[in-house]
Amino acid sequence: MFLEENAFDKRCFDLSIKTFKFIEKFPNKKIYWSLGDQLFRSMSSIGANIIEAKASCSRKEFAHFYQIALKSANETKY
Repeated sequence: MFLEENAFDKRCFDLSIKTFKFIEKFPNKKIYWSLGDQLFRSMSSIGANIIEAKASCSRKEFAHFYQIALKSANETKY
């Protein structure tokens, strides 16, 4: 699936798993459900869009998916 051990998509996948494990430690309170859900969706979107970019048909489409991944990364950072 991944071309090399340090491939960017592999690192994104690993970070999604680490984020999930981090979220599992949140207290079981309603406020944390929403925060955890949003954090996981924005984090996992980064890798999903990187994978989508690799399957793109044009350079423009490739760049578009990387832009979406960057926006998701900024959202996660926030």
